[in-house]
Amino acid sequence: MAANYVAYAGLGVACVIAAPLLAPSILGGIFGVSAAGPVAGGVFAGLQAAAPGGVIAAGAPLAVIQGIAMGAPLPAIGFVGAGAVGVVVARAAAVLVPRL
Repeated sequence: MAANYVAYAGLGVACVIAAPLLAPSILGGIFGVSAAGPVAGGVFAGLQAAAPGGVIAAGAPLAVIQGIAMGAPLPAIGFVGAGAVGVVVARAAAVLVPRL
């Protein structure tokens, strides 16, 4: 049983390490933001067009997502979320495939 917790923690740590490398691609793919900015026809472009004057305020969640997709550092909450996702995925895999 203790070995399972080590595996959970290991995957959580791996996700925290991978988060800054994968976050720009993942968020860019989901929201339609590239290193050059919003992609025409993407989700982010639609949200930006719906904003008053087409302006996203600095520090707003969409601005943070755009910044990360364009190469800004991942905020601390991104690392916490990545670690949590890793632990949850490891636990779900252990439940679904009991031999892990």
